[in-house]
Amino acid sequence: MPVTPSTQCPLEPIDLHDLLDLRYKPNREQYEGCAKNPVFKNFDWVIWLPDSARSCRIKTLNPDTILCLAHKKSFKILNALGPLIKNATIVIAGADTNLSVFLSRINPDLIRNNRIFYEAKDIPHPEIKSFCMGYNQFYLQKAGISRIEKTIRRYEQGKYQKSGTLAAWGEHWPALDNKLSDRQNAGAFLENSSFISRQHLTPTDYWEKLAQSLFLLAPAGQGVQAPKLAEAWLVGTVPIVTSTPCFEDLRDRGYPLMIINQWDELTAAQLKKWESELHTIDWNSVRAQLTSTYFLSLISRNSSR
Repeated sequence: MPVTPSTQCPLEPIDLHDLLDLRYKPNREQYEGCAKNPVFKNFDWVIWLPDSARSCRIKTLNPDTILCLAHKKSFKILNALGPLIKNATIVIAGADTNLSVFLSRINPDLIRNNRIFYEAKDIPHPEIKSFCMGYNQFYLQKAGISRIEKTIRRYEQGKYQKSGTLAAWGEHWPALDNKLSDRQNAGAFLENSSFISRQHLTPTDYWEKLAQSLFLLAPAGQGVQAPKLAEAWLVGTVPIVTSTPCFEDLRDRGYPLMIINQWDELTAAQLKKWESELHTIDWNSVRAQLTSTYFLSLISRNSSR
C-alpha cells in the first residue's frame, strides 16, 4: 500500500536555511556561490587548508570545539597545535579523506585526549564517531533550490504517495562507478535484478522521484557518505547501504538506514518486510537531525551523544 506522511504523523516544515553543509570549497570554480555554513562561526578553531586560508581562525588558545578540513595540510597544523588541545570536540569533515588515511597522519594523543567526530569513517574505531555530513549546496543549486523547496513542501503536505525503490546516482561524478567497488557492485547487482532498475535522471527529476520513493539505493561515495543520504531523509525516503562503520554509527544515532552486507542480499521479499516497518520512523525527529542546530548540540561540550 502506498505510504504518505499523513498516514503516520503531521510533518513539521523544516527551515531550509538551517540545513547542515560542511562542503565549503571557495577555491573550486564549480562551487562558486556556495557560502560557508553558519556553523563555521561557532567553532573556536577552524583549520580549512588548502581550500581557504581566510577560513582558518583561532579564537582562543584553549579551544572547546575545532573544525578541521579532512586534508593533509590541515592535519599537519592540527598535529602541530596538538599540545594546546585537551578535552575538546574535534570535527574532521569537508573532504573525502577516509579515516583509514587519517589515522596514519594524526598524533595518537589527539585521539586519546579529545572527542573526535570523523565524516568519512571507513574503518572501525572505538573512540572516533561519524556524523551526518549534511548537504552540498552545489548539488542543491544544480537542481534549483526553489524547485527543491517546492518538492519538500509538497512532501510535508502529504501530496506524494510513496512506493518503490529508486536507484539513481553518479550524474555528476560518473567516473566513480569504475573507481569505487561499492558502486561497481551495486551496478552489477542492478544489471541482473528483476525488481529494481537504475534510472538516469536530471537533478530536478531526481528530487521529484526521490520524494515519491520509499527506498533509495545509496552505494558509498568517495568519502563513504554522500549528500544523497541527507537528501533522502529530507523527503522521508530510507537509504539502503552496505555495511560500513560510518553507516553503522549513523544508524545508532537514529538515522533510518537499511544496511546489508552486500548488494546481492537485497531481495523483493526483504524490501516488502522493510516496508512493513516504515510506520515506526519518526520523520520529524530524523529531519531535525539534518540541521545545523542539531549539529551544534551534538558537538557541544555538555552533549553526551
